[in-house]
Amino acid sequence: MKKFINLLLIFIFALIIYFKPLLVFAQNNLATCDLCGYCLNYEKIPPDWSNCCKCLYEKADCNDPKKGSTLTVSQNFIPPTPIPGRWWGLGRCISFAGGFTSEGAASSLTQVVVELVGQIAGGVAFLFFLYGSFIILTSQSQPEKINHGKKIISGALIGLIISLGSVFIINLIGNTLLRLPFFR
Repeated sequence: MKKFINLLLIFIFALIIYFKPLLVFAQNNLATCDLCGYCLNYEKIPPDWSNCCKCLYEKADCNDPKKGSTLTVSQNFIPPTPIPGRWWGLGRCISFAGGFTSEGAASSLTQVVVELVGQIAGGVAFLFFLYGSFIILTSQSQPEKINHGKKIISGALIGLIISLGSVFIINLIGNTLLRLPFFR
């Protein structure tokens, strides 16, 4: 057992030495890619790059990504850093600056979670609808399988109605009644 552990340690040590990280230097003081998905030597510019740039990079020129304002590396080889507490995801700017005490931070996170739950619920309901349909199609006129398939489909539809109804109610309360920022 000791020989096995020693061999394993030697093997891990050899891997660490062999695959040591290589130093990569920025060429022309530009990083390869920014956090919004724009990369050097790549002709396609992400469609939401301008909005992402305005969200994450305060001092950058967000009109033309080819100027490289989001890729400029400092003299200390530090790449451009985004505004602390901001994140670009699901097509919108999410701000956690100052924790949840700043205006809009909690509602921004809540909106993202609500939309994500709605999308997942819709996908799961669709899969159960397909599964119930498959059960009915392969039932070969057996009443038990037909009833089982009907129960699966009705359960999927009821679950979809409940989950979409809850998303609607949360959006109604957050957007219309309370007028929380970042709620659409």
